[in-house]
Amino acid sequence: MEVFTRILGEKEYELKDHLGNVRVVISDIKLNGDGDQGGKSAPRAQAGQAPYMVDMRAYNNYYPFGMLQPERSWSTEKYRYGFNGMEMDNEVHENPTTGTVGTGSSYTTHFRQYGPRLGRWWSIDPAAAQLPSESPYNASANNPIMYKDPSGLMPIVGEQDDKHTAPDGSIVYLPAGTSTKKFDGDVTHVPSVKVLHVKGTVLSFRVDKTTFTAQYSDDGEFTGFQDSEGNNFDRSLVWGSKVSKEFRDKVLEVSYNIGVDPNYLMAAMAFESGETFSPSIKNAAGSGATGLIQFMPSTAKSLNTSTTELSEMSAVEQLDYVRAYLKPYTGKIETVDDIYMSILWPKAVGKLDDHVLFKKETKAYNQNRGLDRNGDGKITKAEASGKVRRKLDKGKDYRN
Repeated sequence: MEVFTRILGEKEYELKDHLGNVRVVISDIKLNGDGDQGGKSAPRAQAGQAPYMVDMRAYNNYYPFGMLQPERSWSTEKYRYGFNGMEMDNEVHENPTTGTVGTGSSYTTHFRQYGPRLGRWWSIDPAAAQLPSESPYNASANNPIMYKDPSGLMPIVGEQDDKHTAPDGSIVYLPAGTSTKKFDGDVTHVPSVKVLHVKGTVLSFRVDKTTFTAQYSDDGEFTGFQDSEGNNFDRSLVWGSKVSKEFRDKVLEVSYNIGVDPNYLMAAMAFESGETFSPSIKNAAGSGATGLIQFMPSTAKSLNTSTTELSEMSAVEQLDYVRAYLKPYTGKIETVDDIYMSILWPKAVGKLDDHVLFKKETKAYNQNRGLDRNGDGKITKAEASGKVRRKLDKGKDYRN
């Protein structure tokens, strides 16, 4: 007879939030109602209740960038994991007042060391070249509520980190724990569909009470996932779920031609079109601007067309004129700020963030008064681009 031995207290369970932050750690030990935990007596069980309580090993409350909140966190000395699931490196920093080690004041990851009190990494991001618009020291893209960076290499959207295989063999990222229906056969073809399904391929999934199902063209090619109303689910581009696959493919082509990050172009068009990506949407202030990047009548004329003709085009067709407009800036657009400047005020492309675009009592200032966020009578490049940067972040949500 084989004897199985289990040692209680050696197994621990982590309760995490959507960013992987360890909030509570418990063991597999059950304490009775008269037990003592963390210096506080457990309340006696009432009639009908089990007289047990959990053996808590740690509980953590964090400020946004990971610093532990005093008097609201506690852990045993042996438990070393916390913010974003990273390992604490407590011996690195000491409390300057008491001289004792600072629990949770430093974290070590595969690539870098992180300081949660400053919200900054101690060394340059190994992937800095892929993020030219970001400081190589910032953490979680300066948005620790949406992003996490557990390895120190590249910030990723919290919770949306489960990889699945789509019918065409590509990878689709879904929110952690998403309910999916997968093909359970070995290898076969779906009737009248040319796409080969392998065991484990996602055929449908449910997100926020909405079911998305794999779609196929008349030729049997997988075209993506859609809900019952025809809305697309796509994570290849920011705002990808708001547009067609044909539009996404065209954006990639245009971006390659002019040497710009396609996500920056999508963010700019999302802002200019009020998130509609409509080729006929007009400027609400009555300037006559129309379409994906709000072509002014004079701009349309310089491109040998008119705003009327542009408004009658499909969104995909209008992208050719977006490309023609941006062509002079090939190789000059390195940030999302600069692609917006090329649309709003081309003279500011490549300028510093504090460069002043418009001053009070000018026509340009009055037309863009809403961009003067601090009300100082000046609109800087950073102020003007702020809303587009926020569109870039918003578009990373899987629903957009």
